[in-house]
Amino acid sequence: MRSRRVITRSAIACVIAGGLLAAFASNLPASALVPDATITPASGLPAGFTDDLLFSVANPTAVAFTPNGRMLITTDAGRLRVVDNGTLLNQPALDLSAKICSDDERGMMGVAVDPNFSSNKFIYIFWTFNKFDQCAVGTSKTPVNRVTRYQLGGNSQ
Repeated sequence: MRSRRVITRSAIACVIAGGLLAAFASNLPASALVPDATITPASGLPAGFTDDLLFSVANPTAVAFTPNGRMLITTDAGRLRVVDNGTLLNQPALDLSAKICSDDERGMMGVAVDPNFSSNKFIYIFWTFNKFDQCAVGTSKTPVNRVTRYQLGGNSQ
C-alpha cells in the first residue's frame, strides 16, 4: 500500500456528509421523537434465509464496499480487513496499529471508497495518528485525527 497525505474533494465530501448527518440527528426537536418507542426484533427469519456466522472481526468500527463487492472493515486497533466472497482474508490489507491511538473514542474510525475506485483503487481512512508517541488527552502532545488516502493493491482490491 502507498500512503499519500492529500485530502481530496471526495474525502472532504465523506467527512462533511458524516458531520451533516450527525448535526441533523442531534438537532431533531424532541417532538420528532416517539416517546417510549421500543423496537421489537423479528421472531424469526423469513423463509429461505439462514443465520450463519461467516467470519468474526474484533472491534469493527466501519464498513464500506468496493464496486466488485469486497467488504472493507476497519478495526479500532488500526487494521483494515477485507472480506472477499464471504471469506475474511488472512492478513489485513492495511495495518496502522504501530502508529495509532485506539483508546477512548480514537482508532481507525472510518473508511470510504473513492468514486473512481475501479480505475484508481483509492480508499480513504479516518484514523487517530499517534503523532507524539503518546496517547495523552488535553496536552500539547495530543494525537491528531487524519484522513489519509491509500491505494489498495494485490489481493485486497
